Amino acid sequence: MTTISKKIGINAPVERVFSLVTSPENWPRFVSGLVEVRDLSPDMPSKGGTFTWEYNLMGRRVTGRGEMTEYEKDKRCALLLTGEFPMKENYEFSRTPGGTELKVDVEYGIGPGRTWQDVFGSGKEALDRVNELETGTILEKIKILSEEKTLKS
Repeated sequence: MTTISKKIGINAPVERVFSLVTSPENWPRFVSGLVEVRDLSPDMPSKGGTFTWEYNLMGRRVTGRGEMTEYEKDKRCALLLTGEFPMKENYEFSRTPGGTELKVDVEYGIGPGRTWQDVFGSGKEALDRVNELETGTILEKIKILSEEKTLKS
């Protein structure tokens, strides 16, 4: 498994940032390759809530199930994504004098018996660079959307 860790300062209240990040209907707004989130359990977003996700990574559609494994309002949430491209995403929200610091740790791998080259047509190093870039872009989009004055929380 590979881990990417990043953080960003956001000039918006932690409640607004948390609401944006934990609401599945918002995810396609800031996760570029996310095609669809569906089959939400009635308790989403909350610990134990589940969903189906579909993602386009480097021209390949990947589908799987997800579960919100942590949910502490305005403090942290975590997602476990299963499928041929398993991931763990941990988000931590901290109040700062300027608003919010958002830290994300993304851990990902590939299903058993597969290679990065087989699945994506590229080696692991290229995929790691793409994922590093995408993680930074996601945080920048969260920042822009959270700082937008007209954001509906």
